[in-house]
Amino acid sequence: DVELFKSQFRAMGRNLPIQDISEKKIPRDDDYTSLAYLLIQTMSLSDSEWNTWASENFDVEQTARYLSIHNYFGVGDTAAKNFYIGLHDGRYILLPWDNEASLGVVRSDYYPVNGNNILTERLLAPGSPIREEYDRIMDEYFFLSDSLLSRIVDKVEELYGDIDTAIYYDSNRYWSYDAFRDERDFVLDYLNTRTNKIR
Repeated sequence: DVELFKSQFRAMGRNLPIQDISEKKIPRDDDYTSLAYLLIQTMSLSDSEWNTWASENFDVEQTARYLSIHNYFGVGDTAAKNFYIGLHDGRYILLPWDNEASLGVVRSDYYPVNGNNILTERLLAPGSPIREEYDRIMDEYFFLSDSLLSRIVDKVEELYGDIDTAIYYDSNRYWSYDAFRDERDFVLDYLNTRTNKIR
């Protein structure tokens, strides 16, 4: 019982059929009803109406978990189609796709932060039920304990260590060894300073 779309959410409000700026991935058919219904609610409801509707029609915990990880790791390229929107068991969900531009590795002027599109901005608006769950998850995962982040940093250091020698001796590498080390240092610095920058 799943529908899954990639939709160009920054194009919301244009006078275009939704199928012209979206792709339906599962199932492969031309029924865009549930996506169009979501976009209509997103564009037309007042804040209080939206909060009620979103709490009833989104998987609140799953959506909040997606957005907390998305924002903590600085995924900056989801203004348009770089995430999935889906309907699962009658509730909307968000799923990652093509998030290689995470860990803040994007130009600072790439897109605005906070989800980068009108849908995620509404989901994270102050006072929304999803924002409340988002804040709770951010506290649990990152702000009130560093155990999860410490494990992530340890794993990143391990992975970079595993390929260090191969990068150093590979004559066919497409980047220099110094560039590899610079990326490693950037990623580890990002992880070690991220909490204080967004707290």
